[in-house]
Amino acid sequence: MADKTAPRCQLRLEWIHGYRGHQCRNNLYYTAGKEIVYFVAGVGVVYSTREHTQKFFLGHNDDIISLALHPDKTQVATGQVGKDPYICVWDSYALTTVSILRDVHTHGVACLAFDADGQRLASVGLDAKNTVCVWDWKKGRVLATATGHSDRNRRVQHFIHNARKILTPHVVTYVTCCTCVCKLSFFMQAGIFSMHSCEEGFATGGRDGCVRLWDVDFKPITKIDLREAEQGYKEGELWALDLHPKQPLAVTGSDDRSVRLWSLSEHTLIARCNMEEAVRSVSFNNDGSQLALGMKDGSFTVLRVRDMTEVVHIKDRKEVIHELKFSPDGSYLAVGSNDGFVDTYAVAQRYKKVGECNKSTCFITHLDWSVDSRFLQTNDGAGERFFYRMPTGKFMPKEEAKGIHWMTWTCVLGPEVNGIWPKYSNVNDINSVDANYSSAVLVTGDDFGLVKLFRFPCLKKAAKFKKYIGHSAHVTNVRWSHDLQWVLSTGGADHSVFQWRFLPEGVMNGVLEPLLQDSYADSNSGESDSDLSDVPELDSDIEQEAQINYERQVYKEDLPQLKKKLAGSLKRQKAPDEGLRLQFVHGYRGYDCRNNLFYTQAGEVVYHVAAVAVVYNRQQHTQRFYIGHDDDILSLTVHPLKDYVATGQVGRDPAVHVWDTQTLKCLSLLKGQHQRGVCALEFTADGKSLVSVGIDEDHSLVIWDWKKGEKLAKSRGHKDKIFVVKGNPFRMDKLLTVGMKHIKFWLHTGGGLTFKRGIFGNLGKHETMMSACYGRSEDLVFSGATTGDVYIWKDTTLMKSIKAHDGPVFAMCSLDKGFVTGGKDGVVELWDDMFERCLKTYAIKRAALSPSSKGLLLEDNPSIKAITLGHGHILVGTKNGEILEIDKSGPMTLLVQGHMEGEVWGLAAHPLLPICATVSDDKTLRIWELSANHRMVAVRKLKRGGRCCAFSPDGKALAVGLNDGCFLVVNADTLEDMVTFHHRKEIISDIRFSQDAGKYLAVASHDSFVDIYNVLTSKRVGICKGASSCITHVDWDVRGKLLQVNTGAKEQLFFEAPRGRRQTISSSEFEKMEWATWTSVLGPTCEGIWPTLSFVNASSLTKDRKLLATGDDFGFVKLFSFPCKGQFAKFKKYVAHSANVTNVRWSNDDAMLLSVGGADSALMIWAREGIGPRESKAVDSEESDDDAEEDGGYDSDVAREKSMDYTTKIYAVSIRQMTGVKPHQQQKEILVDERPPVSRAAPLPDKLVKNNITKKKKMVEELSLDHVFGYRGFDCRNNLHYLNDGADIIFHTAAAAVIQNLSAGTQSFYLEHTDDILSLTVNQHPKYLNIIATGQIVICIYLCLAPSIHVWDAMSKQTLSVLRCSHAKGIGYVNFSATGKLLLSVGVDPEHTITVWRWQEGSRVCSKGGHSDRIFVVEFRPDSDTQFVSVGIKHIKFWTLVGGSLLYKKGVIGAVEDGRMQTMLSVAFGANNLTFTGAINGDVYVWREHFLVRVVAKAHTGPVFTMYTTLRDGLIVTGGKERPTKEGGAVKLWDQEMKRCRAFQLETGLPVETVRSVCRGKGKILVGTKDGEIIEVGEKNAASNTMINGHTQGRIWGLATHPSKDVFISASDDGTIRIWDLADKKLLNKVSLGHPAKCTAYSPNGEMVSIGMENGEFIVLLVNSLTVWGKNCCCFTLLCLILFWLTFSLIQVMNMFFMVLVLDNYNNPDIYNILSFLFVFF
Repeated sequence: MADKTAPRCQLRLEWIHGYRGHQCRNNLYYTAGKEIVYFVAGVGVVYSTREHTQKFFLGHNDDIISLALHPDKTQVATGQVGKDPYICVWDSYALTTVSILRDVHTHGVACLAFDADGQRLASVGLDAKNTVCVWDWKKGRVLATATGHSDRNRRVQHFIHNARKILTPHVVTYVTCCTCVCKLSFFMQAGIFSMHSCEEGFATGGRDGCVRLWDVDFKPITKIDLREAEQGYKEGELWALDLHPKQPLAVTGSDDRSVRLWSLSEHTLIARCNMEEAVRSVSFNNDGSQLALGMKDGSFTVLRVRDMTEVVHIKDRKEVIHELKFSPDGSYLAVGSNDGFVDTYAVAQRYKKVGECNKSTCFITHLDWSVDSRFLQTNDGAGERFFYRMPTGKFMPKEEAKGIHWMTWTCVLGPEVNGIWPKYSNVNDINSVDANYSSAVLVTGDDFGLVKLFRFPCLKKAAKFKKYIGHSAHVTNVRWSHDLQWVLSTGGADHSVFQWRFLPEGVMNGVLEPLLQDSYADSNSGESDSDLSDVPELDSDIEQEAQINYERQVYKEDLPQLKKKLAGSLKRQKAPDEGLRLQFVHGYRGYDCRNNLFYTQAGEVVYHVAAVAVVYNRQQHTQRFYIGHDDDILSLTVHPLKDYVATGQVGRDPAVHVWDTQTLKCLSLLKGQHQRGVCALEFTADGKSLVSVGIDEDHSLVIWDWKKGEKLAKSRGHKDKIFVVKGNPFRMDKLLTVGMKHIKFWLHTGGGLTFKRGIFGNLGKHETMMSACYGRSEDLVFSGATTGDVYIWKDTTLMKSIKAHDGPVFAMCSLDKGFVTGGKDGVVELWDDMFERCLKTYAIKRAALSPSSKGLLLEDNPSIKAITLGHGHILVGTKNGEILEIDKSGPMTLLVQGHMEGEVWGLAAHPLLPICATVSDDKTLRIWELSANHRMVAVRKLKRGGRCCAFSPDGKALAVGLNDGCFLVVNADTLEDMVTFHHRKEIISDIRFSQDAGKYLAVASHDSFVDIYNVLTSKRVGICKGASSCITHVDWDVRGKLLQVNTGAKEQLFFEAPRGRRQTISSSEFEKMEWATWTSVLGPTCEGIWPTLSFVNASSLTKDRKLLATGDDFGFVKLFSFPCKGQFAKFKKYVAHSANVTNVRWSNDDAMLLSVGGADSALMIWAREGIGPRESKAVDSEESDDDAEEDGGYDSDVAREKSMDYTTKIYAVSIRQMTGVKPHQQQKEILVDERPPVSRAAPLPDKLVKNNITKKKKMVEELSLDHVFGYRGFDCRNNLHYLNDGADIIFHTAAAAVIQNLSAGTQSFYLEHTDDILSLTVNQHPKYLNIIATGQIVICIYLCLAPSIHVWDAMSKQTLSVLRCSHAKGIGYVNFSATGKLLLSVGVDPEHTITVWRWQEGSRVCSKGGHSDRIFVVEFRPDSDTQFVSVGIKHIKFWTLVGGSLLYKKGVIGAVEDGRMQTMLSVAFGANNLTFTGAINGDVYVWREHFLVRVVAKAHTGPVFTMYTTLRDGLIVTGGKERPTKEGGAVKLWDQEMKRCRAFQLETGLPVETVRSVCRGKGKILVGTKDGEIIEVGEKNAASNTMINGHTQGRIWGLATHPSKDVFISASDDGTIRIWDLADKKLLNKVSLGHPAKCTAYSPNGEMVSIGMENGEFIVLLVNSLTVWGKNCCCFTLLCLILFWLTFSLIQVMNMFFMVLVLDNYNNPDIYNILSFLFVFF
């Protein structure tokens, strides 16, 4: 059989001819060692000018296009192009990767620059926005990003003296223009491409090919002309390559029309000539004296090599010459063209054409001559191989071509090179091959930039190879040198020539092999599915595990998006008061998982099954549960301190949870990096980082800072499944992964990972590795293989192998002085520290079990999948779902067990005893004890898997239905057969004894029949027919006469026993009937159990017929009240099973509910709990959806705020609609002399028409904001605070944040926002004194600009951070955490997204949709950085920040009197984990954790809009909607538990009914009202002082100043006009008009004021008395403009249709009459 293995020889990159100068710049530097660093293709090159040698960095996989040198001149940063481009920072001495930076830029990294101290790296991407990014490159973290420019950034530069500043060329343009361009324009005759500065001056390089040196004043020093110094190729592609037949010379030809001759020994260019056409192929003749060149225009030229002069030039073809080659005897030249012909020319006859090969139908790609020059083989673009007799070109059948010896082999087709192609693919991506006959190897170049070595010949497809990277795009040509010392390869797009040294197999023996592997070779390629006889058969267990598919059709995370909104009028049945608590789980996931069993710090055992992580107490035989997952847990690991556990699950976006084994609380939730599932986890030795491996296609490897929830690094792991990841105990940056034909040694470098494959050498085969451990030193590794061998590694090299087990070594654990291993042979072995001696073995057998075992061992020597040591014992997990504890002296104790792989459907509870039976697809029938012992008491192996079982009424018999249509009845005590029947072919789906002493047995099958058997006579007595689908459930009535049947088609049928006659029963009669059991899921009495999605698999009713339990396809166990009439009844839901819950049953006394999971193979026991204090329960259900009929209360202000749409002003046009073009925007012809110089800026219209150009322009004076009248209270809350111990207050209105000094009355402003501010908060931590955060609405929805949060200093007004967020429309609320380091924000987008920020870094910690309806307030607890509460429309959630994710629990109302889910408007906090929320009906709800404990009834008579917690004494201030009375007011001060209060009445001259913001200072309370007023109230005397007045909600359109006084008037949509004092900055008076006012004007003497109304009416008031002097309704549309004429009796008004009216009151002072009107047209 042909050898498909990879060759033992290797290539080593020795030299690269080329430098990337096209499309790149500033990519050439001197290092500290005086070496030159640059790049070409995908390789970073370090060139020593003294030694004329090159070293290479091969960490990139595509074209490098940018390079920067660190200030230490040792470390280099390079950036590449590609779909997922990244930056490598690497050491120019050691050529090792220091850091990898990725996941920000797309398309490519255009330019790079280090800052002055080398701590930061700036990069610019090739994306549409040319994103500028700043990195902490050592940690691999992004510090900041910004949009660069709409055009390409050619360079980025950090300022030398200020590391926080960055320069990009669009800024450089201005700097340079002012300083040097004007001076250089005289000297530089073309564009300046590059500029460099140093202490002595400057150097510039330009299009003219010259380098000019300048002094520090930019005076020229000298010029260096480099136009003749070109070495590499320029633009175009490089295809032509050939090697001299006798000397170490190579020739290349390119699309740049040049032909170049290279010395392989000297690594230099020795000759060059330029041709008239692009060169696509070259060939030396047999003695190397002549050189043939194939051109792109269809011609070819022959040159003399000694002087490169032309011998002949012939053009017989019109299209490109792809290949030409001289015959071995030098007599002929074969020329293959794109026309599909091969022409033959006689050399001796001055290249006369003597033959033509014309069989090909496509372009010619490759040619080879036979040794005797008589035959030619060709390949063409259609994938055809032809043979010809030469020189005539006569076609020859392939049968006649057998036995021909070919002088060269460069063809890509033919049986000899079958192995270079994939097994099941016909793609044509291999461009070139060349065979080395003496060493029996073949080199290839392909479209993926890879050079590969194969054995030659390689007859079978998918041969193994060694691959070498370096070229960036396609490798166009490969050739061996004449003496076979070198391989040369050319890159098409990268224009480079790579020279590889060939190292035959003999040279490889010794110390060279690992050195070459480490530095140059990308070692053995991935395994193909080889059929070699020396490859061992893949273990069936491993093959089965590798093929498991964890994909779901629908994931639980999809449920919120898939749920349908319930009808608003739907009345839903109430959920039951009783609940469930998970008590015990039988099962352990061992069949497809490993290393998932550990001891905790307290000596408990932690493991997982289904979606539950179990903490098992060995002494008490009890379990505690972490139930934060919602799907199958696949992996588990324990922290080095053994107090924390990490678990990873299945999912579309699978989560990793890190949780505390004592509190069972989640500490961190890691998501967003894997797909399908997380199969392996490992903490680093210091416990700071966590490594996870996914089961996505790339089996991604991710390193997390788990406490912060941040990804530190990510890399593609392997193409096949990875089983184990291990962290190096000595080096935190080193990892190890093993898997299918795979062992890799990883190094964490910044934001990326690099790896080296294990080098097997001659000491071992490339096996699948199942387990691994580190030894006593950082470079000593042990791995367990499928053969049963343990491989011992030193660094990355295999040292030796030891036979350890018969079969795969599934588990391995390191000890202080040795190792313990477990294998498929069911043996545990103790080894010394170098695997030289096996110290002890333990065979797992039933005979060795101790009497204290909690179950029975299913079989001897089960496969061992997990093993760990601690507390003097060895803990073992088996594939059969058993956990055993082995004492080192020998005895074994079985702790926990469950079913093996396969779905569990059959479940039956004993009618009299606390016992249950289960039957599974794993072909076992098991009996379980439900008392405190919780153990398996009996087991029987079956011939087939089973799907159902049932006890007889007396509990003595047990019926079992099997998957092949057979069923058997066994003795319930001994499990021995009593009777067996086989009347059906398909699965027996349900089986049930009748209640009357078990006389009849109903057996339902997927054949759509129910057979009725007489148990006493053991005969079938009836068949129930008529079902249209498979039978799913069967129930008997109490008399044993009637059967209720459910089918897969959702039919509910009734049959009479014993004959099975079908009966029709009405709904009313049905409800009167009594059933012995209820497992039906259909019918009017259980209609409400069906959700909008999913399928209900099973149900079970308690004997008192009050509580119905169900199990569905989403893994939910639910409790309903029975009967469950009407759609979508409310329920209690419990999550523990992972996929489908196949069956549920109540125990004999209804005290426990039993449930089995299909795919998770777990039996769960739930304790039934009655009505009691909800907060005391260890496991609480998630409540069902909110009642549709509960509207949460109603209030007009809340309704208005809920419906507030912050996009209306974005879309709205001006209230004064206009047509036409304004004069200053009209296009006008500009005279040539007046045209401005060329500018790149967008053209802007002139602001005014110039009548007199020579007229002197007046200087425009600056305006500064002095004072703001107004406060935004109508739709905001908690936006008013004291600063500086009450000396100042801060609030906001419009786009301004205002700081007002209370003593001086002066204001200062923060004016960096671009639109309305919606939210404001003050950092309460002393470290961050006077730090403010404000959030605004979106600027323009059309521009897709995200709204921003500004964090700034209230005293200096300096912006500290700007947070651009994903909230659409605006930021509704912001709040700082207890330490002040985190900031919370909530959007007014449809999902009402909640985001947590590290505001100082400007980074987002996490974000999550908060609620489907409006969230009003979200606030951290005053003592926490991780816990906060959100409230809104029918909504209260208690959130926890876990690492980089958010988890929440809904508020649980429970049975508290007067408690129901309300719309919540405000939040305050108390001691002992108390939370207070203000409701829409005026109540305050008091919560402990997430449970409601009491209600403060009618804290206000209306909605409680605001609450404030005083940190110094815990007192709480509330503000709400309440009419002032003797007993109450809109502001109240409460004690710490909100049991007593004091009310304050706000005395402002008018009653204040609605308060939107409160803040408590020293003895004073600051109050913000809905009407835009800010009031300060004294706590002792209750005195009110109005500090700010403003208009309420609505636009202000009218504005007029007094003609002679510092007074002005404003008119608003709120229906008021207000008169203001400019000197004293206060409100003088206010008049309510009853209609929105749109315009206003003073009379010339200031004694009267006129107001235009929205309804078309205008009013004239006397200023002194503010009484009406006159009015008129002159038109019925909105008035836009109103003016007094100089004669006071005339008024001019204009409406929205541009109709102008002049009115007077000459005849009647009270009424104005229309004198004239006109229309104005534009």
